[in-house]
Amino acid sequence: MGDSNRIVIIGGGAAGMSAATAARKVDPHCGITVCERGSAVAYAHCGLPYFISGIVKDHRELFVYPFEHFRDDLDIDVLLHTEATALDHGRRTVTVRSVRDGAVHDLRYDSLVIATGACPVTPSYAEFGFANLFTFRTMDDALRLSDYLSRRSPGKALVIGGGLVGVLMAEAFALRGMDTVIIEMRDALLPEFEEEIAGKAEEVLRTKGISVFTGLSASGFDCENGIIRGVRAGRYLFEADLVLCASGIRPETLLLGEYAGKSGALETDDRMATPVRGVYACGDCTTAYHTTAGRRLYRPLGTTANRQGRVAGENAAGRYSIFSGIAGTQALKLFELEMARTGLSGEEAKQAGIRTVDATAVSPSVATYIPGSHPITTKVTVEAGSGRVVGAQMAGCGEVAKRIDVFVSIIQNGMRVGDALNLDLSYTPRCSPIWDPVLYCLKEVHKKLNR
Repeated sequence: MGDSNRIVIIGGGAAGMSAATAARKVDPHCGITVCERGSAVAYAHCGLPYFISGIVKDHRELFVYPFEHFRDDLDIDVLLHTEATALDHGRRTVTVRSVRDGAVHDLRYDSLVIATGACPVTPSYAEFGFANLFTFRTMDDALRLSDYLSRRSPGKALVIGGGLVGVLMAEAFALRGMDTVIIEMRDALLPEFEEEIAGKAEEVLRTKGISVFTGLSASGFDCENGIIRGVRAGRYLFEADLVLCASGIRPETLLLGEYAGKSGALETDDRMATPVRGVYACGDCTTAYHTTAGRRLYRPLGTTANRQGRVAGENAAGRYSIFSGIAGTQALKLFELEMARTGLSGEEAKQAGIRTVDATAVSPSVATYIPGSHPITTKVTVEAGSGRVVGAQMAGCGEVAKRIDVFVSIIQNGMRVGDALNLDLSYTPRCSPIWDPVLYCLKEVHKKLNR
């Protein structure tokens, strides 16, 4: 391994390993060391709920590349069970500690990439070592939970938090045959989505036998011999054999916390460079420039982490690369329901100072005379006056996730409603109605805009 340029990367998740791989492509001779606190790198974080549900039978299927690929094929030194504890910017060193034996040593660097990700937020009453209390963020979390499920076969699961992780894990528990309850302190699940869209998730969860309580905060546990027997929330006491705390995440920025913004995440420029010379940051510990909002926002997503990691790694290795920003696109599938969004919600547009007009429409997924046609709910938000499309959200039992990609192109290219209505989208009865849900809702918002 050469040492003409020593690159140290803290974190072996999507951003960190994308940075390492990109750096190696740019500079075949630089030294690259990745420090990962956990036991695994380069795996599909977003696939972990499907391992718990049994859709993915073996956790090893989630590894994108085997560990040996980085060591033998790319000459990248990956240090597992190793956490970074301090930085010395003057000496350009990272102090790391072995999680297993506590051994401490320094790593010298010419370029440093911080890809420490995010960690679960846990309420104060959950900060004790209950045997049946879990968070869910990493492969190690998934393996611990899987082991408990296999050994104890719990019958009742309670999920605290109705965000993305919470609803997907509720689905996983239900698919394992467990009686499952979700408690969410907000008035609706999935706060990233508009009320009309998020409500579809609650409907499908209830039809699958999952109990959903919104506007209700968990306040404590009833315990016996280190085991949670029940969860207190308002006037309720929910019996539980297993409790998953999915109350959200926060960016891990302790190493460079003085450069965190209001969101708590690190602020970088468009090259993913921090204010510290030679130090880059990427992934769930950073903000990203939202092209529609016109400002940096905290939107931790796997797609963003991979793209930011590539840019950070290329710059750390000496190339000049730019991260172009995000549209805030995300999707999920909950049982048979698909949900997706891109751009800004109405509230987000308001916060960005954009005056809007919106429309919500329900239209069929395919021609109504075709068996299996299902309604798709679409909400489109446009800028008042200009008619520029700034946001879209969809939900339904059809091709929702790929349809939202049409809106991504519309929004990222700054198209107005009238121009978007001229898109020559494909049609055949078994794939789409003559007015695809994308065009149908655009037509409705166009009417409102021109009243």
